[in-house]
Amino acid sequence: MATASRHERLRALGVTPYRLRAPRGVEAVPAEPSIIEAAVAPTATPRAAGATVPCVLLLPAGCPPRTLDLIGRSMHAFGADFARAPRFSVSTEGVLDTPPTARAYLAFGDAQARALGHVLDADVMHAAEIVLLDLPEALHAGASKRRLWLALKALRRRMRAH
Repeated sequence: MATASRHERLRALGVTPYRLRAPRGVEAVPAEPSIIEAAVAPTATPRAAGATVPCVLLLPAGCPPRTLDLIGRSMHAFGADFARAPRFSVSTEGVLDTPPTARAYLAFGDAQARALGHVLDADVMHAAEIVLLDLPEALHAGASKRRLWLALKALRRRMRAH
């Protein structure tokens, strides 16, 4: 009853409600977390063993919130694979928790790329694409931001092709 009245109110406002369809007799699959939920939780939920995530971000520890917001907005602009990418902080000593297996790793700085090389297996590194980007603090400059966007556009294109 509440659903019917809700739909009537939405239609009166000119809003058409949509829902996911499923084949008859099959229960609808729950949707993945929304982009907003992924932005609120900077690290992604753990995945099943052996599962490959599309993209992983490697950031230096202690990034200012303004810089993290800029990176988050950039990732959202390139779709769900980038928006939901788990974020891993690399400490000043270069220590990194083992990230999940991914198709692409975005390292924001040389130290993050080196730390990734220390924790990943050779087979995983060979299969993945590792993109070295400018440090997050430099992303407020136009040239760094342009390099980030060009790298993400090229990576998104390659990920769609495979």
